[in-house]
Order: sequence, then C-alpha cells, then structure tokens
Amino acid sequence: CTLLPAHRAWSRFLSGLEYIVIDEAHAYTGVFGNHVALVLRRLMRLAFAAGANPRFVCCSATIANPVEHMACLTGVAAGDVLPISKDGSPCASRIYGFWRPPGVSGVQEQGVGRPGRGSSRSVGSVKYNKKLDQKAEDIRAQIRRSPYSEAAYLLKELVRHKIRSIVFVKARHVAELVLKRARDHLPKHLRHTIASYRAGYLANERRRLEQGMSDGSLLGMVATNALELGIDIGTLDATVHVGFPGTKASLMQQVGRAGRGDKCALAILIAMDCPIDHYVVANPNRALFSRSLRLAVADASNPSQMRKHVIAAAWEHPLDIKVDIDFFGGKIRKIAAELAEKGQLRAGVGGTYTCETEMPPARFIGIRDISDTNITLKDERTGRVLETMDANAAPFKLYEGAVYMHQGKPYVVQKLDLDKGVCHAKPLRVGYYTEPRHHTRVQVLGGSRESILPGGSGAKVCYGGVGVSHRLYGYYRRSNGDSRVLEKVESTKLPPVEFTTKATWIRLPQGFRMRLSRLRNLPCGLGA
Repeated sequence: CTLLPAHRAWSRFLSGLEYIVIDEAHAYTGVFGNHVALVLRRLMRLAFAAGANPRFVCCSATIANPVEHMACLTGVAAGDVLPISKDGSPCASRIYGFWRPPGVSGVQEQGVGRPGRGSSRSVGSVKYNKKLDQKAEDIRAQIRRSPYSEAAYLLKELVRHKIRSIVFVKARHVAELVLKRARDHLPKHLRHTIASYRAGYLANERRRLEQGMSDGSLLGMVATNALELGIDIGTLDATVHVGFPGTKASLMQQVGRAGRGDKCALAILIAMDCPIDHYVVANPNRALFSRSLRLAVADASNPSQMRKHVIAAAWEHPLDIKVDIDFFGGKIRKIAAELAEKGQLRAGVGGTYTCETEMPPARFIGIRDISDTNITLKDERTGRVLETMDANAAPFKLYEGAVYMHQGKPYVVQKLDLDKGVCHAKPLRVGYYTEPRHHTRVQVLGGSRESILPGGSGAKVCYGGVGVSHRLYGYYRRSNGDSRVLEKVESTKLPPVEFTTKATWIRLPQGFRMRLSRLRNLPCGLGA
C-alpha cells in the first residue's frame, strides 16, 4: 500500500476518514489475508493518530463465518460486528453443465476439434470385440481428452456464437495454453476477440483487458482467479471452469461473473483428471448445491508476517506499545523487543520504538507472496517489460530453455539472473512446450507436538517445524500436437528454493503403512 508510507501527504484525508469498505471479504484468507489484516491495522493506527475513528463495511456473497472473519481482518471485537444477511442483489436464472472429458480411441491428443466420442471402438492397438469390450472401456476411462482442449473447444464455440464468456483455469501457464489452442481454431477475424488475464501482467495491460471486456471488444477471456476479486468487466453470458476450484465459495464467485442482469446465464464445470473433480461432476447436488460454504480463515498474529508490518508501522509512525497493543495484539511486545535486539528497530523510553531506514520498509512487503522479491521478464529483442513473477516461483517457470507464454505468444527463456532479478526471453515460434522436472523434499525439524487420533488405529496427528527444499533438475520438451516427449533435458544450474515453515502431518503405525504400500493409486486416494 503506497498511501501508508506517504501518510503525511494524506493527513487531511485520514483525519476525516469515516468508512473503510472491504469488498469480496471472503477472498482475504491465508497468507494474503494475513497481510491484508496487518495493512488494515497499520491504516487504523494512522487514522487514529490523525484524530479519526473509521468504521468498516465488509461485503461478501460467499462466506460461512462473516462475524469471525471480519473481526480477524479488521481487529474489531466480534461483539461489535453486525451481520446483514438479506440478499437484495439482482440475479437471473442459471443453467449448470457438468462436463467429463470423454475417453479417446488412442493416447494421442486430439486438438480442439469436435470432442472425442466415448463410444469409440478401438483403444490404442486393442481392437474391439465382445471379449475385450470391458477392457477397452476400462482403458478409455483412464485415457481421456485433455480438459484444456475441451475448454479451448468450448471457448471457440461460445465466441463463434457471440456468447461473451470467461474460462477460469488454475495456473498462469494453463491460461496461455488454452488461449493459444482456442485462437488456433478460430477464424482469423475472431482471433483478436479473445485474450488471457492473470497475475504477473503489468497494470496498464490488465486495465486494457478489463476495458476490452467491459466495452465488448473482447468476447472471451481465459483467466486465473485474479478475476474473482471484484473487478468490473461488464455483463457476461457464460463461464467455463477448468477443474473444481477447491471450495464452493470460489466456484460461486466465478459463476457469479455471468448473469448479473435479468438474462439467463450458463456455467460449465470441466472435470480435471483427479478423483475430487469426477466426484463433483457425478454428484453435483451432494458436492455443491446442498453443501454449506467453507469457513474463511486468516491470522493477523502470524509472527513471520507480523514482523515485517511492525517494522513498516514503526517507520510510518513511532510505535507505542501501550497504544499499539490494541491494534496488533499482545505479541507486539515480544516482536518489537526482538526487532530492537537485531537492530531493525530503535528502542525509546516508555515502550516506544522507531524505524529510521531511508527507504520505507513497506516497499519490500509482497502481500500476495511469502517471498518479498520479484523477477522481471523482458523481451530480449526490444527490452520491453512483459510481466513480473515471484522470485520463488521463477526457477520453475523461467528456467533457461523454458517456453513461456505471454498473451498466447511463445517466448523461449535465454537467461534467468536471480541476483539481478531479471529474466530475458526471446519470442520464437516453436513446435513444442516445456514441462519442468522438479523434486520437493520435506524434513521434520523436531520439536513437534502430537496427539493420538480417535478410532483406535494408533495414528497420530503432528504439528511442528519443517524444512522444505524445492529443486529443478530438468525439463521435458513436449510436442504441441500430441504432447509426446521430444527431449528430456537435464539441468542443475539453478539453486534449490529452501525455506522453513510449520506443517501438520499424520503419522501412521508401521503395520498400517505396510498395508497401504500394497494399494494402487494411493496418492490419488489420499488427495480425494
């Protein structure tokens, strides 16, 4: 937030501040929610110092615990939160479709033409006959068309019929992949009417895309959940969801992008190749419509994040423990003292602390990431900045030789310089895409707490510190046409990404582990 470090220039505004409005309040959870809660506490202490005592107005259409979550976000006592649950917003009727990608007659990808037929009579080299019918069906159940190709096919058809639509995907590279596949099969006069929208794009590019959806010059967009968070892009007719987004609340937020007027809307959920998605598609009433919303969770007392914001707060306005304990809670005493011992704060008399660095510490707080640094991706030929990426994610997406998509255009990474925070990539037409090969190691550091789970199994649930090491050791080059591996490339140039954190795990009895080791598809079962 740039306002807080420059609050002296905003003193008149802060002294007259009466209301702070938080839209889409359910979205502020996890690491992001913790940061936002701490930013709001910094804002409140500055407003209080300027003589104001603003009220919060929080809005959400998909939250199960509004009072508890609003209290956590704002620091207001739960007894002072007034919930208003009557919904007066306009909402048209909506048609839901649940799409399971059909089985294919071979293992090769079929592009984005007409969807494959589940009744195909050959699977690989196994020819259909009465005796092999069941075997063929079993193989087809495991070999399905790519959900990304299905999404591209649906987007192509929706745009061709002038139905304004959004396709929601879970990852940045998937947004670019679906966009490219849809464009490749659209008529030339319609290819410019679709685009992708995701985190990492520069602000001016995001505004241009939002304007394109609002004024109708864009008919379709492939987006990550960056478009869930209250961005106005006008009235849409359809939403397509590639994979269940994990919670009913997230799905309803995405679905709500269409049908905001009195016109009927369409929502299609495409199942990914995982048990949860296929369960949702097979049991929509039980998995979605009759299920209550999930609790929103944030923790403003997280020590790791709190330290950063306490330093920023001390730079903005001197800390006074007697006053600031009302904003940051009791942990501020210990955290401020520890920061003073390390020289990051200067202790004064009577429990006061200041930060006297030249640059405002708030500039180095990334509220959406654990890492505080970003990598800038540049076009090697023109020097133009394409986008930015979290430094912890960059080694696994911007490694040397990687094909990285930006607005459906392929760039081949030439060099990644983590020390300078820059990556150079060259726009090239290639007939392949790349897939990272990486390994994650988690090691328990000791000092964990544990308790026996009920039920008599002897299993224990544990909580404690862990060390995580995430290393890239190579990548695959895969054909754009059928996804077959063209080349396996070894790479050990980049250092591993390592950090410590807290984790919860279940420790199973030895005999139980031996029995589980004989089961097939155990990881998929645990994921479900």
